[in-house]
Amino acid sequence: MANPAAAFLAGVYPQKLAVFSRIEGVDRVITRAQTNTVAHDYWAPGFSCGWLSGHTIETLPGKPYLTPIPMSIDMWKNIIKSDKKKVGIRWSGNPKFEHQQFRKFPPELMVNLAQHEELQIYSFQRDHNVVALSSNIIDLQHLMISWEDTLAAISLMDIVITSCTSVAHIAAALGKETWVVVPILPYHIWAFDAPQSTKSPYYDTATVYRQQEPSKWNGTFQKLYADLEQKFQLTHIELPNCDRDIKKLNMGCGFKHHEGFLNVDKFPGCKPDQVVDFDVYPWPWEDNTFDHIVAKDILEHLGRSPTDLVDILKEMYRISKHGAIWEVIVPHWRCDNAISDPTHVRLVTRATFEMFNAKSCKEYVEQGQADTPLAFINNVDIEVCETKFEYVAFWTEQVKAGKMTEEQLTFALNTQNNVAHSMRLLIQVHKPSRFTLESIK
Repeated sequence: MANPAAAFLAGVYPQKLAVFSRIEGVDRVITRAQTNTVAHDYWAPGFSCGWLSGHTIETLPGKPYLTPIPMSIDMWKNIIKSDKKKVGIRWSGNPKFEHQQFRKFPPELMVNLAQHEELQIYSFQRDHNVVALSSNIIDLQHLMISWEDTLAAISLMDIVITSCTSVAHIAAALGKETWVVVPILPYHIWAFDAPQSTKSPYYDTATVYRQQEPSKWNGTFQKLYADLEQKFQLTHIELPNCDRDIKKLNMGCGFKHHEGFLNVDKFPGCKPDQVVDFDVYPWPWEDNTFDHIVAKDILEHLGRSPTDLVDILKEMYRISKHGAIWEVIVPHWRCDNAISDPTHVRLVTRATFEMFNAKSCKEYVEQGQADTPLAFINNVDIEVCETKFEYVAFWTEQVKAGKMTEEQLTFALNTQNNVAHSMRLLIQVHKPSRFTLESIK
């Protein structure tokens, strides 16, 4: 006799197992690591399941499917207890998400909502692009220990206003009224019938506020401000235009120029936008100029000694705005190319940059480790958000052929030569530093 059909929800982060296990119709939730250990007949990407269930984009249910734990709600009622209209905000997502550079806008456009005295603003911003908040905004980041906390806190809001992040999906999936601010090139969840539609077929309670002009957000937010005033009958306030030009730098561009970037090189022959010798300090830009810096195959060349990298990173940090993203590409330190080029001054690893991470340096100091706290010494605070490797074809073919697992590939990467050509790092800038030596107990 055949086994009865069962619905599995796979590929879930371990921290979300309990949350998704409460979805009606799901018999069991497993992590991505468990997919090969559970017998199944079919596998399908999550966003194909609606079609497989017989829905079209017009007939997707759009109803709430997540539920918070009552005990968590009771606990959060001791924190979220304002008599004012409660508005949850989040302005930025994880920088390693490939869409982040499009969905990012100045935090002030969201934070300015606190000027309405009739509202109590709660910040759901965590980890990335955190900014100093005024005293009339309640910062929840250190109180949201688990996803259960996040669900409970959101459930107590009157409305959630957010960029295209996990908070948008959680709030809408809880059935909470959710206003989502999306870029002119939207994530596919919000793309249906763009740019006219203000709704998403996936969530009945979501309203979409669309960017109308690349790199400009003020028009979108002025519409949002007006709608919020009307919804809660707020006293009208002229909230300022906080748009600013997004400036991007391509260091050592060579002949590969990036559109929308200031392409800079020391050699006029490659026709850069600006000729700059990065070995001469200070660099010819003001503090806090750039939102995005690409440094591809250049850091290993600069300076005359390995220690010059400290000055280089200090300059990159100086000219970066808070929340700026660095895309750094360097040769892998175990690749022949890294040591055979006579113009290479240094080998660079992920750990090199971690020594400029104030959070990591705080842990060094508190644990009495011998690592040099370069973040504190040089007043630089950067965080590696993602690391990717460009592998030599032989090794990726071994994995594709089933002769090697991903775990074995990682072991080979760390113990053998010429497994990867290069390393790509996605780094975020924190200004001011999140920690100082004086702040460590």
